[in-house]
Amino acid sequence: MYLTDALLFDWPWRPVTTLLLLAMVALYVWGWQRSRRAYPNLATPARLFSFWVGWLAVALALVSPLYALHGELLAARAAQQILLGIVAPPLLWLACPFHVVVWGMPAALRKWVTRRVLLRTPSGKVSRFVTKPVFAWLGTVSVFLIWHEPQMVAWTLAYDWVYDLTLGLFLGFYMLFWWHVVGTAPRIHAALPGWLAFLYIVLGGELPSMVTGVTLAFQESPTYLAYAQSSFIGFTSLQDQMVSGGMIWLIGSLAYVSTAIILLGRFFKPDDAPPRLPFHYDATERTIAPGLEHRVLPQSMRQRDARNL
Repeated sequence: MYLTDALLFDWPWRPVTTLLLLAMVALYVWGWQRSRRAYPNLATPARLFSFWVGWLAVALALVSPLYALHGELLAARAAQQILLGIVAPPLLWLACPFHVVVWGMPAALRKWVTRRVLLRTPSGKVSRFVTKPVFAWLGTVSVFLIWHEPQMVAWTLAYDWVYDLTLGLFLGFYMLFWWHVVGTAPRIHAALPGWLAFLYIVLGGELPSMVTGVTLAFQESPTYLAYAQSSFIGFTSLQDQMVSGGMIWLIGSLAYVSTAIILLGRFFKPDDAPPRLPFHYDATERTIAPGLEHRVLPQSMRQRDARNL
C-alpha cells in the first residue's frame, strides 16, 4: 500500500470517539457564545481559535488515517503522540475551557460544578491532591516511558481497546502536565515558581523526548518488532523508525525548549521595573534632569491647555 493512498482513503469509522469530539465542540462553542455576551474579555476570538486548533489536533490523532495506520507505520504512532502530548494540550488550555464551558451550563449546574471543584468540599480536596504538580509530572513521565516500551507497544497493537486506553491516558496526563505550565483555570494550585517550572518542563518534557527521539533516529536495528516489516512500498522499517525519532526529537525540542525559554524569561524578569507611564505623559518631562523641572513644566502645561481648547 502506498502512503498517499492510505492518507486519502483509509479513514476509520469510530462513532463513539466522534460523538465525544462533537460534544466537546458543542459544550465549548455554546459556552463561548453565552460568555461572549456577558464577559467579552473571557470569550475572545483568539481563545476560540486556540480551541479549534487544539480540537483539530485531537481529531487528527483519533479519527484520521493516523489512527488507522498506527499498527503498520511507526511514524503514524509518533504523529499521534505529538498531537496528543505536545500540540493539543497547551492550545486547549489557552482557550480557557473551564470558565467558558461552565458559563454555557444552566445556573444550577454551574454552581454545583464550581462548588465541587473550587471550594473545600471532599471532592475538591481529592481533586487538589491527585492533580498536584508532582503527581502530574510523575504520571506524564511514566505514561511516556510505557508508551515507548517495546513489550507494551506490542501489547497495545495486539488489542485495540488497550491501545485506545493508552491514548486516553496519554492525552489525560499531558493535559494535566501542561495545565501547570499554562496556569489557566481552574486555579486550584499555586503557580509554579519560575525556576521550578523550568525544571518541570525540561525534565518532564524535553529530556525524555530528546533521548527517545535521538535513540530511535540513530538506531541501526528496528527497536519494535511489530514494525519490523513495513507494508508501505519504498518505505523501510528503519526509515520509518528514523522519521519517527526525528519527529519526536525535533518537534518535541521545539515545543519544550521554547516553553522553557519563556518560563526562564519570567524568572529573570526584574520585579523592581519602573511602572509604565500613561500615554499622555510628556516625553520631555520623562527626560529632564532632576532639579530643572521648573524650566519645562510651565511650557508643557501651556501646550496641554492649548490642545484642550
